Amino acid sequence: LDPNFAANGYYYIFYTANSPLRDRVSRFTASGNTTVPGSELVVWQDNVDAGFWHHGGTVAFGPDGKLYISTGDHFDGNPGPAHVSQRLDSYHGKILRVNSDGTVPTNNPFYDGAGPNLDAIWALGLRNPYRFSFDPPSGRMYIGDVGSNSIYTSIEELNLGVAGANYGWPICEGTCTTAGMTNPFFSYAHNGRDACITAGFVYHGTQF
Repeated sequence: LDPNFAANGYYYIFYTANSPLRDRVSRFTASGNTTVPGSELVVWQDNVDAGFWHHGGTVAFGPDGKLYISTGDHFDGNPGPAHVSQRLDSYHGKILRVNSDGTVPTNNPFYDGAGPNLDAIWALGLRNPYRFSFDPPSGRMYIGDVGSNSIYTSIEELNLGVAGANYGWPICEGTCTTAGMTNPFFSYAHNGRDACITAGFVYHGTQF
């Protein structure tokens, strides 16, 4: 929901359109319990056709009033720096940051105007960050990044969202010694099954 939903009725959805076959974030306008016909405004859309897997899909407003979007790597098989998650000319494997109307803030870390970078990119090096959340009391972003399919090396990551951070995929998983990479806040071995990270919410109570 838009931070001003009570006044403007705006809500935002991440979905994969059929034609063109693109991942998309759109704004719609609610009226009571229905949606105003024809109210869709495309806020962001991928520039290439969608793959079968790893679409990401979370949208959330940050404390700064900007809209953040997580995108997966669409199961790209290229190694190292050639991988879409490491490239600034691909939206895949990223956290994006846009204004609520789809324009791009000029203070995004890789903003270069007419240059080759996709200006909406805020952080990179992620595999499939299909869930992230903001912790309201601290304002911190927690990103759950799902580990690889390997039964031997798969590491699930909980990353702190930082502007301009490179979380390493596919160069490394978990704690990484490669220069320029941001290590996870917390990580654990997937162990081949039943341990996929989903991120979530920070508990501030005293019950547990």
